[in-house]
Amino acid sequence: MRELIAVTVTTAAAVSHGTLTLTLAGAQYRADLAAARFGQQRFQFKVPEFAPGSEARVALLLDGRSYLRAEPIAPKRKFTVYLVPHTHLDIGFTDYQPKIEELQNRNLDRLLEEMRHDADMRFSLDGVWLVEQYLRTRSPAAQKEFLEAVRAGRISIPAQYANLMAGGAGLETLIRSTYAGHAMNRETGRNADYANITDVPAYPWAYASVLHAAGVKYFAAGANDDRGPQPLYGRWQTRSPFWWEGPDGAKVLMAYTR
Repeated sequence: MRELIAVTVTTAAAVSHGTLTLTLAGAQYRADLAAARFGQQRFQFKVPEFAPGSEARVALLLDGRSYLRAEPIAPKRKFTVYLVPHTHLDIGFTDYQPKIEELQNRNLDRLLEEMRHDADMRFSLDGVWLVEQYLRTRSPAAQKEFLEAVRAGRISIPAQYANLMAGGAGLETLIRSTYAGHAMNRETGRNADYANITDVPAYPWAYASVLHAAGVKYFAAGANDDRGPQPLYGRWQTRSPFWWEGPDGAKVLMAYTR
């Protein structure tokens, strides 16, 4: 990881020749100014971590004249960023269903390829439907590699069969939508502890209770906000994660992203 340090040089007249040297934490970084230009020229240097209060020294050689400036600088705040890779396609909406099926299968082929080279790679699936199609169409070797990744916890299978139009679903549909996820996770020795709805902004109140009763602890949602004003104007993403409580008082931990 490196931090970008910006140095801006301002000249009132066109430059014939200019060289800039930044010295920070015992290391030097150099850049040449563009010729025949005046005004501001900005340079960015990728520097390793340095201590707060470190002195940054900038030496500028400009058409035979030298300039020097030094001042203490502080590093920017360090963040730990967690990425959750995830893929979503509307089955039968963006293209014919067989094409979508094969495209999703190729995504999983590529995922397994990535996992061979990246031991830290983790992936959450969009639904059990993807698993069914992959195991139905791929070779025994690919099926074995996929299921081993699931058993190892590197690929996660959600509780729900597919992205659900939950706003138009009855209670029985909401409950039965978790059957396939539980069965598939049981076969691989895992727990169906999460569910997700991507794109469709419909989260009926009873769904929190259904998920909790099915043993689901976590619910991830990402709505197409122009179709759901409640998430948009409620600014759910600024409150995420939060506890979603159903009508019977049961809760799931919900993460929401616009």
